Amino acid sequence: MEIEVNELATTAPEPPPTAGMTLACIVCKQDIPDGRARRRSETCSLECNNALRRFRREVLMTGKCPHCLHPATAEERERFRKWRISEGRKAQRGNPHTGAKEKRLAIAMGDALQVLKERREEFAQAHSQLNMDGNPDTATVDANYSKDLAKMDARIARLSSAISGLEGNPLVV
Repeated sequence: MEIEVNELATTAPEPPPTAGMTLACIVCKQDIPDGRARRRSETCSLECNNALRRFRREVLMTGKCPHCLHPATAEERERFRKWRISEGRKAQRGNPHTGAKEKRLAIAMGDALQVLKERREEFAQAHSQLNMDGNPDTATVDANYSKDLAKMDARIARLSSAISGLEGNPLVV
């Protein structure tokens, strides 16, 4: 199919769908220049754009948090602080899960201390003579084994002090 030269000259391109429309700035209601309209700008100038950004930021700053619904304006924050003080609640700063690692560590150390004490008793019973009460008499332990018992006692003491240090930590409850 061939097109004649006359047909090409007579067909004009169709106007864009926005032809004849004038876009207005949403800040000052003036016409938006063509260059800015092509870039889909809502404002006519940089000053209007800055004013729009300031307005949108102010709207965000004066609203409530969509997640926790805490107040955002200065008056609401002050009223919220007074309410929190009157209710006796303190603000919890930081991560609420802080201390979980220390809690698990204290539990594991307590378990290890219990196992160490049991092993020490088994060791003392196996390598010493029993006294009148049926308890192992550590004075009758051989010299080699007494060094091992002293090491175990030192480890038990260190582990006990470490656990008591963790229990004194306010994070471990």
